[in-house]
Amino acid sequence: MECLLSIPKVIEKEVFTLKTEGKYYGIVQGDAEFFVCPEEFDSPLRAANHARSIARQLRKENKLSSPDYTLKKVKAPVIRSKVAKKKELFTEAEVAKKTHLRFKEVWVILNPEGRFVTEAIKNKTLVRYSTKKEQAMVFSSYEDAIYTSTTLDMVVRKGHQLRRYFEKQG
Repeated sequence: MECLLSIPKVIEKEVFTLKTEGKYYGIVQGDAEFFVCPEEFDSPLRAANHARSIARQLRKENKLSSPDYTLKKVKAPVIRSKVAKKKELFTEAEVAKKTHLRFKEVWVILNPEGRFVTEAIKNKTLVRYSTKKEQAMVFSSYEDAIYTSTTLDMVVRKGHQLRRYFEKQG
């Protein structure tokens, strides 16, 4: 008996490839028939791309209906906004009085007039200041704070200084 060419019926895919004797052929699945591209390719990617271009041509000539993909619509996950915890900064004297709480050391930058840096070198904003210490930009390490302070001294104006505060943990 001679070897027959067997093409599996694939409902999900409009275009797929078939490998015979080491060569790949592009196949376009129509409503009632298969369209086999006569050109052979060395890679399945090239064969599939060629078959996709043939499918576009067949759709323009109305020999192939537009693909009817029945994909399940997935609802977008609900993104809950994060509630920013209120930032409380304490001086060293205030921390000494509150021994029952735990604190971590943080650094803030002040401009020469004594206002706190609230935003620095972010997107198109160079720097913003505020008089309220709760709005201050907090740095967890001295090195990060001094780096930003030095940059602000060079770009904006000399005289920015660092101040150590403590932030309540937990």
